Amino acid sequence: MTAAAGDPLGSSSDEPEPAPTEAEALQARQQIWDEAKAALSRLEQLRIRPAGPPTWHELVPVLMDLDKIHFARTMDWVILHVQRRAVLRTEAALFSQAAKALQPIWRGSWREDQSYPKAALVQFGQALWISEYGTVKRPGTPGSGWRLAVKSPR
Repeated sequence: MTAAAGDPLGSSSDEPEPAPTEAEALQARQQIWDEAKAALSRLEQLRIRPAGPPTWHELVPVLMDLDKIHFARTMDWVILHVQRRAVLRTEAALFSQAAKALQPIWRGSWREDQSYPKAALVQFGQALWISEYGTVKRPGTPGSGWRLAVKSPR
């Protein structure tokens, strides 16, 4: 992504940046860990040096590195959870669509001149029938796409 001219915050252009591959994400995480180890090592070296306690001029760069690492780890966590929520929302929407598609629809008495979608409920011959797929055939005939749901006890 490129920053717009004169934009101090570096806003992105209209084109979204492609998502990193799994290998690139793993490499970025490994780099964060390597930087954390290096910063902690520098901090330990400052602590045990014979010249006495470290000065602020020596500590500030190390603390800033640790802060950048913490920020990167926090953003990694946020991105992961945003992605998970997006997946859950997508799955919920797909489930809702599937449930609506399979919801039985009462169509009244079966008529020869009408076509019936999947999950249509009709009354025919003292029985309740449900269509297994879209059909125009009469309920009760082989291969018609109708399944007997309830039969009258007579």
